[in-house]
Amino acid sequence: MSVLRRLGFRKFWIYEVIATTSNKGVVNSAHMGAWTKDFKTISIRVYRDSKTFRNITENRCVTLSLPEKVETFEKTLKRRVGHSKTRQGYCISGLSFIDLKLKSVTLLKDSAVVKARITGSRIRKKVRLFNRAEYLTLEYLIKKTKPKVKKKNLEELRRVVNKVAPKSVYSRIVAK
Repeated sequence: MSVLRRLGFRKFWIYEVIATTSNKGVVNSAHMGAWTKDFKTISIRVYRDSKTFRNITENRCVTLSLPEKVETFEKTLKRRVGHSKTRQGYCISGLSFIDLKLKSVTLLKDSAVVKARITGSRIRKKVRLFNRAEYLTLEYLIKKTKPKVKKKNLEELRRVVNKVAPKSVYSRIVAK
């Protein structure tokens, strides 16, 4: 069974992860959305002018750390996390991770979709996949109870839920 199936990934769902790359020993971590179409590869969308994109295209690898708590995302933003060496790069210390090797890059206007194959992983017991659909669906339902909610606010929540968890119970709940 593939590591993505064991973790509970669903095809085309977007999960929040922390992508870690390095350049000449300088480690860079950034929040990313990651998804799979086939359980063998993972794709992430990266801004083309970012350190992450430059490091991935130069080194042809990236490591995705899987946070156990939302607080880890905040600590990463404030650069208050430690890094540990993996076989091919770095991960956030103490977290489960997936090492990836670059397979292809599809350039878009300001970003790129990086597709990579899994080359290794370390999965701990406390893995929790973060997908925003559940929280956004709750926000959608709360906003629907407000008397002066703007239609475009509901439409935006619906759009994002359908993007991050297509064909899910959440997309059915927010459907018109």
